Amino acid sequence: PLSTITTTTLREDFNSPTTDLGDWKRLKCNRPTRSAQSAITDKEWDDAQVDEEIPAGKGVIVGFDVAWKWDTTALQPLWMNKKIRLLGAPKVLTPPRDGSTMHPDVVKDAFLEIQSINPIDVVVADIHRAEDICHWVEDELGVTVIDREQSNTLLVRDYDCFMDGLRNGTLKHTGDPEQRRQVLNAIARRLPGGDYRFDRPSAVRSNKKEQDRRVIDVLSAASMAVEYSTRAEPDESVYDRRARGE
Repeated sequence: PLSTITTTTLREDFNSPTTDLGDWKRLKCNRPTRSAQSAITDKEWDDAQVDEEIPAGKGVIVGFDVAWKWDTTALQPLWMNKKIRLLGAPKVLTPPRDGSTMHPDVVKDAFLEIQSINPIDVVVADIHRAEDICHWVEDELGVTVIDREQSNTLLVRDYDCFMDGLRNGTLKHTGDPEQRRQVLNAIARRLPGGDYRFDRPSAVRSNKKEQDRRVIDVLSAASMAVEYSTRAEPDESVYDRRARGE
C-alpha cells in the first residue's frame, strides 16, 4: 500500500461517522460488496420471485418512468389477484446517451407491445416529463393516466407500500434480470423527518458503465404502480379534472 496509508489513518477512516461499511469493504478491502444503504437486499428480492407470468389477457396497471437522453425509460406492468401483486417483465428503453433524444415512437411501441398481451387499465406517471405520450395513451389507447408528481410525500408512500409488500409476501415478481439489477441499485434515503424513499446511489452522471450502476427507473415505475394498487378507490384521470377546470 501507499506509505500514506497506515493503521492510524485506516482506523480514523473506519471510525468516521460518515463511513459506510459496504463502501469500506469495497474501497479499502477490495471486496465486491454493496452499500449498507442498499434499500433491498439480494435475499429479499430473490425470495419474492415466483415461477409464473402475468396471464395473457388480464388487465394490468403500468408504472411509467420516462427519460429521454441519459437515464432509462421504464414501463412496469403490475397484475393483481386476491392474494398477490405480481410485477411482470418491464419494458426498459435505453436512450442513445450521445446527446440526442430517444424518439417518442419507441416509447409508444413499448406501450403497444404490452397492450397486445395484457389490456392496460391504468398508467401511473409523472406526466410533466412526458405529457405528449400521456395524451397519446389516453386518446389513442383509451387508457386512464394518473398524474404522479415526484414529491417526497408520495415517494415515501411508494417506498412504504413496496417494502411492506416484500415483507408480508404479497408483492412478487417473475425474475426479470434487468428489473433485478435496477432494484438492487437503489439505496434507502433517510429524510429529515425520519421517513425513507428510494434513491439513486449517486446523483452524478458519469460514463455509460457507471450510469448503468445508478439507474433505478424500473423500481421507480414499479413502486408507483404498487402504491396505486393499494388505494381503496381508483383516481380519475388528470385530463378529466382539467376538462372540468379543476
